[in-house]
Amino acid sequence: AALIESGRVPKDGLVYAPAVSWPTTISPAVQYGLTGLHLADADRETWGLDPKWLEESCRNGRPPVLVVLVDVLGTPVDRAPFLSLQAAHGFPILSDSCGAHGAVWGGQKVGTMEDVSTFSCYVGHQIVAGPEGGMVCTNDDELDLILRQLRAHGWAVDLPDSVRLDQAHADAIDSFRSRYTFRYPGYNVRNTEFAAK
Repeated sequence: AALIESGRVPKDGLVYAPAVSWPTTISPAVQYGLTGLHLADADRETWGLDPKWLEESCRNGRPPVLVVLVDVLGTPVDRAPFLSLQAAHGFPILSDSCGAHGAVWGGQKVGTMEDVSTFSCYVGHQIVAGPEGGMVCTNDDELDLILRQLRAHGWAVDLPDSVRLDQAHADAIDSFRSRYTFRYPGYNVRNTEFAAK
């Protein structure tokens, strides 16, 4: 959602994701109407996305607008070919590292090399937040601000005051109403007190 709301992922471009994944990996692409979703074969070693499909697509002049990597059952995907293609073609990478908390690839923690990464805190995983939950990670300031709003129903309440007021000024909203402005269609995915402890 943040990648789409930021304008970095158009809805009609090619999106690569592995066929071995979860409904939670694929459903957002369907929910947001991404028409070019392509489920590609899995790599035999990691069970993640096989880079040969992406390499072929880029060679044929059809680079994707988004690549989704899935660290299946905590097994890190070999990120080298994807990061190399990203450098050449500029598409964002999202990783679904739901059960890969603490996994390492190439000396770096999984989820630190992509534009956006997600981790699950579901009961069956290493970190649990009550009965369900998860986290989204990014080191991109713009995506961070959008993600903060998306987790709070699209509301600007969790933004730093200076950012919230700058957005309000750009949209001709007074400072009082800026506290009650919903900029995006969002969700209620803030932790409850129980899940946060």
